[in-house]
Amino acid sequence: MPRLAIIGGGASGLIAAHKLQSHFDITVFEKANVLGGNVQTLNGNVKTDTVPPGLKLETGVLGFHKQSSPEMHALLDEIGAEIRTGQPTASLYRGGHFYPSNSTDLLTPNIMLQLLRSPSYVRGVASLRSDYAGSFQRITRWEGAEEQTVASLYGDNLILNDFIQSLLALAFSTPFDDAGSIPASFARQYLRTLRYPDWSYVVGGNYSYLDRIVSTGQFQIETDCGDIRVRRQDAGVSVSTTRATYEADAALLAVTPGQILTLLEDPDSIEHALFSAWTDRQLTTVSHTDMSFYAPFGASKKTPMDLFVDQPKGVHGYNTSLNRFCGLPEGTSYNFALGMDDAIKDDAVLDRVTHTVPVYTVDAINVRDEIRARSGTRNTYYAGAWLYNGLHEGAAMSARIAAETLIRSLKG
Repeated sequence: MPRLAIIGGGASGLIAAHKLQSHFDITVFEKANVLGGNVQTLNGNVKTDTVPPGLKLETGVLGFHKQSSPEMHALLDEIGAEIRTGQPTASLYRGGHFYPSNSTDLLTPNIMLQLLRSPSYVRGVASLRSDYAGSFQRITRWEGAEEQTVASLYGDNLILNDFIQSLLALAFSTPFDDAGSIPASFARQYLRTLRYPDWSYVVGGNYSYLDRIVSTGQFQIETDCGDIRVRRQDAGVSVSTTRATYEADAALLAVTPGQILTLLEDPDSIEHALFSAWTDRQLTTVSHTDMSFYAPFGASKKTPMDLFVDQPKGVHGYNTSLNRFCGLPEGTSYNFALGMDDAIKDDAVLDRVTHTVPVYTVDAINVRDEIRARSGTRNTYYAGAWLYNGLHEGAAMSARIAAETLIRSLKG
């Protein structure tokens, strides 16, 4: 069988290996000492002594919209992963007030008292409700001929703008201050999915579905490879790691786009131009048990998308409450957060996990079609969530399309 080197042991690389294993002799190369990429589950692929044994806690990727993630659900069904559904909502905590997306969440004695005491709070809630549809539709229905930033489509409601920008920061692992620069086409895809109420999550943690792929896979895996380098040849590729050099007929680069030029020893001028438009950033999520920063807002319902803006100390971030959505036992409140470091008490921190993610800009999205069209050139193929919607569905879709392209190209 033809030999295929897959660079990257995250979701897109492992899904591609699963789909291609009956067609190719595959080796997956991962620079880290564990698989999973940005799918990092405490007590799964991330070992920890701060969480009770057997309790699996997500640190980033949480779940998948049931209706808008057909690729992921087809894969999970194919490999027999157990899933459950939930209906998460989102809430904005801003300027000392609580703004839920579901107005029934306001019906607690403490929140009602705040409404009675603060006319400005009442006006804020009312304007959020009245402007919600218009502002979302301005983005979700956008069909511009030229790409533009999502911030250029914001309306005049500053509370709603912060709500939208916080949602995008959460979805695309982007600092709040940069989320307005996300391309409108990207934001449009994500905000459209929010009309669907049902999310699925993998019982046993998200890494468990990748572990299932690995444990039943008919492919080789090399982890802890350090700096990986790929050199293309007329008849194939050469992959060098810190331990050895491997020869293959083709390479599938299932990594973030900011890593591509570092991987390639011999990028041509077109590759330089295309991938120079992309950069990566590293962000660290904090797993914790601290709920004290909710106290100023009264008894509010905790959700997987609690968005904080202009908190004391200038906090702009989000907190994902895991218990209700993931069906965790009551008692200890488990969460992961981004951008909330100054609000979380040190003794409540369970772990910190670093993620490498693409920076989504107008310039980067403008070259994406050409990158997709070049997949296969010089025995080099591409996969990754960034090629499609930037979410887990994009990782699964890119893996399937790369697999189909490889089978056509190398198998005939």
